[in-house]
Amino acid sequence: MRRGGESGASEFLEELPALLVVLLGITVFLASSVQAYFSYRDYQDGLRLHQHAVDFSEGVRNYSPLLWAEEPASFSAGALNESVRAQFHKDFLPERLGFRYSVRVETLKADPTDSLWWAGEDLPPSTDRAGISSPVTVRSLTGQAHLGLLVVVVWGSG
Repeated sequence: MRRGGESGASEFLEELPALLVVLLGITVFLASSVQAYFSYRDYQDGLRLHQHAVDFSEGVRNYSPLLWAEEPASFSAGALNESVRAQFHKDFLPERLGFRYSVRVETLKADPTDSLWWAGEDLPPSTDRAGISSPVTVRSLTGQAHLGLLVVVVWGSG
């Protein structure tokens, strides 16, 4: 671009579309970078929540007041009661854990809604959450074993 003269303004107008293309490219790059950052952050939050669910599920599977003969993942049907639930709430405070939770122990009978025991809170209608289901044994007072399912769902912050 030459300084002065009549051709200076016309050359600038010829370069204007190129300048607009460059500005548009920079804008698209910045927008996609911001979108990628937020997607990555959401992914990392999901991984962290999933890891909380895995660790908490393992803690419940080894929670001694629920266990039959101190055997991991083998729950005593007699221990699945209100007093153990109250103790569970004291031992696993959401404020101390850093997340909220819902725990259910179900038996795998003909009725899939048969829930023997639960602890924690009701699930919120819509929020990011992670859940783990794992097999457990539920033993009756006579020692008879029944197949059960431990369902742990975690979400949010305490």
